[in-house]
Amino acid sequence: STAATTGIAGVSIEGDGTFNVYNNMISGFALTSANANKSAYVYGIKNSSATATANIFFNTIKMDTLASIGTGTVNYRGIFISAGTNTVKNNIVVNNEDDFASFNIYRPNSGTAGIFAGTLTANYNDYYRAGTTNAKIAFYDTAGVATLAAWKTASTQDSNSVSGQVPFVSAT
Repeated sequence: STAATTGIAGVSIEGDGTFNVYNNMISGFALTSANANKSAYVYGIKNSSATATANIFFNTIKMDTLASIGTGTVNYRGIFISAGTNTVKNNIVVNNEDDFASFNIYRPNSGTAGIFAGTLTANYNDYYRAGTTNAKIAFYDTAGVATLAAWKTASTQDSNSVSGQVPFVSAT
């Protein structure tokens, strides 16, 4: 592709209606030399539809370390929520990327600090980050949030969630 931006989402909600995103194992993301010097987005599960209701339950998203793509910017998000009505429960998001900014859950504002499009109800999730330099548990409103405790305070979500390493049986 000659486009300046390229990307992929494991599950991308773009339309109206109710979407039940249940019991998925999302992993294996990779960038290649074909992506060199472009901006790239990589999302596990994304809802950017203002008219969608997303029920995101019992999914596992494994964010592996990505290869460098040169001068391009990489937007790596486990769960990306920018609009709609969203319930996010009982998911595991493991973030092994620490070479650039990456987030287990991403909840930006609607363009004005403190104002959000849609709603988010999240609880009983496991958000784990292996790195401590660039990996963050979350992005909320206007900034990255490094720890689960800080995410809980900022967002008032995930009161029963944990941040624990998951012992996967296999790498695939």
